[in-house]
Amino acid sequence: QPLYHGALINGRPATQRFSGDWFDRAPLLAAAPRHFLRYDAGALAPVAADAADQALLEPQPHPALVSPADLPVALRTALGARGMCAAKSQCPPGELRLSWWAPRSDGSAVVALHDADFHQTLFAWSARTARLTRLAAADGQLSGGRTHYLPCAAAQAAIFCVEAAPDIAPRLVRIGEGGNKTVVSSPNPDPDSEGLLAETIAWQVSGSRASGVLIRPKIPGRLPLFVTYYRCAGYLRGGVGDEWPLRALAANGIAALCINSVPSGAVGEARYEQGMEAVRAAVDLLAKRGIVDPARVGMGGLSFGSEVTTWTLRHSDLLKAASIASVQLEPSYYWFNARPGRETFIKNVREVWKVGSPDESPDGWKRLSAALDTSNIHAPLLMQLPEHEARLSLELFSKLATARLAEMHIFPFAAHIKAEPRQKLAAYQRNLDWFRYWLQGAIDPDPAKAGQYQRWSLLGPKKGEASTARIQRSTSAISSNRK
Repeated sequence: QPLYHGALINGRPATQRFSGDWFDRAPLLAAAPRHFLRYDAGALAPVAADAADQALLEPQPHPALVSPADLPVALRTALGARGMCAAKSQCPPGELRLSWWAPRSDGSAVVALHDADFHQTLFAWSARTARLTRLAAADGQLSGGRTHYLPCAAAQAAIFCVEAAPDIAPRLVRIGEGGNKTVVSSPNPDPDSEGLLAETIAWQVSGSRASGVLIRPKIPGRLPLFVTYYRCAGYLRGGVGDEWPLRALAANGIAALCINSVPSGAVGEARYEQGMEAVRAAVDLLAKRGIVDPARVGMGGLSFGSEVTTWTLRHSDLLKAASIASVQLEPSYYWFNARPGRETFIKNVREVWKVGSPDESPDGWKRLSAALDTSNIHAPLLMQLPEHEARLSLELFSKLATARLAEMHIFPFAAHIKAEPRQKLAAYQRNLDWFRYWLQGAIDPDPAKAGQYQRWSLLGPKKGEASTARIQRSTSAISSNRK
């Protein structure tokens, strides 16, 4: 990102520095000594704060970092008996994972566990009786917000949660001591009114279980398919990072599949290969069911999902078009980060991808980096990157753009996950247009978009195919005249 005023914090340009592991950032003066003063009513001047006062100002641990080891021993033992995995990550597919816990002042607690499909179950724990009681379960999330690791709000007689599932838009529910669930507020439209089907599906990949959520219109015939790979928790909007409008794609006649990453201890290339095989097996399954057309498949992803997308683009003929939203591995990515003071980055690269620098491990980087293997990419790639990362993938973009296989858009001030509403809308709309164009041959007649279709008509390995048989945007696949 830009060195000076490279971030937007609460609408204000701010300067940051790396703070530790991977790409965590902190304010420029975060490491400077801090001085704590205590102001007492009636005192003429403040006095130095003691350790107890300073402890009150310490930030709480991020809820995503909570692990089974943070639970009281008796509670951890009782949950283990219920099938909870004792590890923080890399749990076996059949074991439950800790989502969150909410301790109460009387020593009791409410704990949430989730399975590989992010279906959550709540348990009540009594420290006095050492009893663990199942409270409630959902075919989705019961948490304190958008993500599965945020705790619900625990009162003495009830607990209040946000419930969300593929077919349940987020709503506030009250769960009583006996487990009875009452809807307090349901502010979002009923997904059933959209006329879409949302179903959880599972399949086998090399002896492992894969799962995901398929959203599609209620129309007959084989549909084009869009796939995103990483996590599929709660009410699906656009995959991890919210870049691909899954329901809008389905409403326009493109089936949308979100795949949960297959649990395993694999690293680096093996993990990418596993992701690609999960995609391949899902396409085969849906093709055999007569739902999708395997010749019209697109894919998109952010972070690890983007890496699996580019790996699939390079190592298979599955994809007709792709879209990514974050940096990819290439030499510039390494050299921008591997320097004095960033030893943790170098260590992480060695542990995760089993390679040293591009000079030390040239063969490893040729296997890992799409930028060093663009000759094996034959489908067009849309790159919608945050400004914090765009500089790190210029080799990949430049090579593909020169071959007329890529288009890049950079979002000012944006971090790894875009947050500005106008940027989210732009990413959504462009991804919708991109996959409608490449998977359906559809063109939005809006004159303001004429330029993008003129550019896209020049992309693709075979120019004749890329620019023919385009149609004006058709009526929505779920409109009233398509029963």
